[in-house]
Parts: sequence; C-alpha cells; structure tokens
Amino acid sequence: MPDLKAFFNHPASPRQRQYEAIRAVVVDQLPVEQAAQRFGYAVTTLYSLLRDLKAGTLELFPPPVRGPAERHTPEPVRQRVVKYRHAQLSAAEISALE
Repeated sequence: MPDLKAFFNHPASPRQRQYEAIRAVVVDQLPVEQAAQRFGYAVTTLYSLLRDLKAGTLELFPPPVRGPAERHTPEPVRQRVVKYRHAQLSAAEISALE
C-alpha cells in the first residue's frame, strides 16, 4: 500500500503543491511562514497564491479536458456496420467483409 501521508505531505504536481500549501494555511491554520517552508515556497509567493484564490483567478481544479464531440467513424461506414449487425454478423465477420 502506498504511503498516503507522504502523498499529501510531499505533493508531486505543482497544482497539488499549491492546494496543499493553501490548505495548510486555511484549514490547518498553519502560519504562512511555516506552510511556505514545508511546501518549498517563498512567503510572498504563498501570500500571492492566497490572494489569487480569494480573487478567483487561481484555478486549482481545472475542468477535465473532454474528447471530440463528433464521431470518428464516417456516417456511411456506420450505416453499413449497423446493417451488418442487424443481420446478426459479429465484429469479426464484419471486419472480414470490409
């Protein structure tokens, strides 16, 4: 089992590091100087992160990137596959026909 305490105390990604440093100040009520030292920030940088979060300009949890909205398979090909599937052909059989 991975060491979960180390996961939170030594964040791997920059966003997680920002989050954990801000959380240490806001939730754990750690002094800014101590949180900055623990997470490798200058005190002024941590104050800037707090300011930006309050202003709504720091995005700690960006929305996930979605894939393409349209299908990759051209419509005529889709129609042929649907026709074959209605004829009870398997994927292997359809592949052999094409």
